[in-house]
Amino acid sequence: MAMPVPLFQQPLHNYWKMVLGAAAADVEMLPRAAFSDPALAGQLERIAAQHSIDIAELKPEAINADARKQPGWLVVTIPFTGSAQSLQLCPSRSTIVQHAVDIDRGVMTLQGIRDDDRADAAVKGFVDVVSQNLNLLRVEYQQLRPQLIQKIQEVAERRKAKIAAEDARDKGRSFRVSR
Repeated sequence: MAMPVPLFQQPLHNYWKMVLGAAAADVEMLPRAAFSDPALAGQLERIAAQHSIDIAELKPEAINADARKQPGWLVVTIPFTGSAQSLQLCPSRSTIVQHAVDIDRGVMTLQGIRDDDRADAAVKGFVDVVSQNLNLLRVEYQQLRPQLIQKIQEVAERRKAKIAAEDARDKGRSFRVSR
């Protein structure tokens, strides 16, 4: 099992700056010939898809608890779909989650829930807070996503212009320049 991970600790906007930088770098790394290829749009779409964030979504209907590991305590597993990384991203407004969880292959494992009459309310409260934070994150990400497309297109256009300027300059030379 993995080390416990605190949820919603990395600000989305900080992470988003890294995503935009990585996407721009991927566009810059495309070979020169790609910028005259009719399939450039498809390559740019793949870069955008690669850097998109698949916000996690909990599956509360599939929650299970195990009371066999520690008497008096429950180990609760909460399946989710989407990116585990998104569980660490914090939207600009969120509710603090007190529990750290283990995350492994689409399942969050929550420990420290007492096996008593309040267990159901504790798990439901946890799921509600995490789901609310994920919903806020999803809305905020949808507002940010057009920046990714715009950044990729800007970098591609800038690179195309640079290539065109180099080609124009090279045509006037008395020797061949390989790029």
